[in-house]
Amino acid sequence: MSRPEVRVGRTWLSSLVPQGWGELKHSTRTNGSWQASWTIPDSRNWRHPALVYGAAVEIFLGPVCIWSGTLDEPNWDSGEFVALGACRDAETNPGLTPAGDASTVPNVVVDAAIADGGLAGWTRVGNFGTVSVGRDDGEGGLSTISSILDAWAQENKTRWLVNENRQLVIAPVDESKPTWYVVPGSGVLGSSAEERADRVYVRYKDATTGSRSTVFYPPTGLTRVKQTADITDRGFKTAAQATAIAQDEWNKLQGRSGWTNGLTLTHGQVTTPGGVVADLSMVKAGDTMRLLGVPDVRGLAQNTDVVVGDTDYDWTEDELQANPVGLAARDEESILEQVKTLAVDASARATAVSVGDPIPAISVYKNSAQSLAANTSAVIQMDLARSGPTGGMLLKEGTITVPRGGWYQVNGNVTFASSTAASRRFVWIGVGGTPGAYSTVVQTSILASAQDTANISALDVSAAVFLTAGQVVSLVAQAATAWTIDASQPYMNALTVAYLGAG
Repeated sequence: MSRPEVRVGRTWLSSLVPQGWGELKHSTRTNGSWQASWTIPDSRNWRHPALVYGAAVEIFLGPVCIWSGTLDEPNWDSGEFVALGACRDAETNPGLTPAGDASTVPNVVVDAAIADGGLAGWTRVGNFGTVSVGRDDGEGGLSTISSILDAWAQENKTRWLVNENRQLVIAPVDESKPTWYVVPGSGVLGSSAEERADRVYVRYKDATTGSRSTVFYPPTGLTRVKQTADITDRGFKTAAQATAIAQDEWNKLQGRSGWTNGLTLTHGQVTTPGGVVADLSMVKAGDTMRLLGVPDVRGLAQNTDVVVGDTDYDWTEDELQANPVGLAARDEESILEQVKTLAVDASARATAVSVGDPIPAISVYKNSAQSLAANTSAVIQMDLARSGPTGGMLLKEGTITVPRGGWYQVNGNVTFASSTAASRRFVWIGVGGTPGAYSTVVQTSILASAQDTANISALDVSAAVFLTAGQVVSLVAQAATAWTIDASQPYMNALTVAYLGAG
């Protein structure tokens, strides 16, 4: 309906190419702009410095930017130019902290990649959380930012989107609120039982027990067709988090059949809800279409509402291919894409560390005095750590933080120097969620009095403790009278933690 314009960098393509350009196409997926292409005839002996790999590309319809991405390597021999959508930058950037350590915390990895230029031009607008959505111990294979955002979106039953302004936003879809109407006679969707799921079962690692467990959704109803998903490689999850993932998987089809085909639409076949003929170039993945006059084969509705999973628009032909979410892989391209997804997933699982893999043990010591009040329990602030490679347990604020859920052997030793020979004292193991503090008493030592004329007492405590990822282990002490820790021999005051396994 309107002539498009392509901007490369800060220059309009029409001003760069005196011989003209054409055959513009662009496509979208649910996470944003996907791919665009155009041709320039007689380009073998012609070059322009603006048309280089990595240049920003935008497609405008009048004053409105409807697609954004980055120019891939130009093919000057054939005259074909391809640009990849902005959201695809997340596929080629691993989840790293600013220091270069592996991470699966969405806000951290996105902000770090924006800062180092990996996510060119991105701005994070939405809050995607500061909690890890997968293994975050630095020992497994690196996760891509796209997979981290996918996992976050699944747990929160929403969608992440990089819009045309390269803003990373939270954009949930709603099948019940159509963005576009498809006029009667424009096509129908065939039903496919291949993508049907009456109930989804999810296998996960329980954050409370440390063992593998299973949840399912929905809790009631027909269960003839079941689908399964394994998320044990994402780290420990609560039952609520795993159920949310099961619900998201089920909601993609709402427990109903998938589709065998998409729709090929031309000018005049799509309108706004108000009846205005739509420009097909404006339709994008994530929008909801209502097929007027087409009864829903999945229920009793007189119209069929579907969420658009992907679009491909040809500007020359003014033709839109719109495929719904839940399209069965039956054409060659879809099957290859599905195989690629399975291969990437298999590779990620192969490089991930299993829950039984070892974590370097850690021993921490105290080499400074610490005076404490009578009858007051206090965390002993350790000062020195002797441990293995990065990715193991960490000394934080005088206490030990563990990177993975499972069973741990904890041993502690404390040497007291009291001013009172008859003073009774004891130590215990404390567990909590904040470095430098504790909330639960795990194991208490036997009460002891002074053991020599210098009023020295040496106590030890030991226990096998089950911990979840990120929990803190502390050595806590208390005495009946004021006392100090004997710092003359640092290694007499020690806390050692060793990983035993998932149990």
